[in-house]
Parts: sequence; C-alpha cells; structure tokens
Amino acid sequence: MRVLLVLSDASVDEELRNRCQSLLDAGHEVAVCHRLTDGNSLQETLDIQRKITGRLRYVLESSAESIPVFVVTGKDGDGVDDCAKAWGATDVYP
Repeated sequence: MRVLLVLSDASVDEELRNRCQSLLDAGHEVAVCHRLTDGNSLQETLDIQRKITGRLRYVLESSAESIPVFVVTGKDGDGVDDCAKAWGATDVYP
C-alpha cells in the first residue's frame, strides 16, 4: 500500500512520527504532503519542504530517508489529489 499523509502545518509531531513508523513497520510506502493554505513564494515552499524533511529526519532518523515530502497548492484539495495521483498513492490520510 502507498499511503500519502496530508499535513495542514509544517510541524512534525509525535503523532505523525508514530503514524509514519507504524506504516513503515507494516511494510507500506509512505509520503508526506503539506498543503499550502495561501499563496507562498517558491522560497517559502522550499523552506517548508526542508523543514518537514529535517523534522522527519530528527524524529524518524534513517527511516525518514524513504519518505518523500511534497508541498502542494490548490483549493479544495486539488493539489493533494494531483499529488496522490502522480505519486501513485493507494490511500490518502488527513
């Protein structure tokens, strides 16, 4: 199963760590998608992606290297839907 976890903010907390780790332990592929709520510059988008990647590395250590991090825009989840389709997600978890 390929699971796309959708974030509403750029922080990575204990709950997300547990969700990622349990999915990885069960043999699933995991990606994280952060949905921007308003217009951001390219630099802000890259900073958000780097922040999430860094936090994943901090909380998951080497397991984080297998987790792609996407940052998308779009109203009503359009960007998330496109991301899920492009990555080939079988499930999308909010």
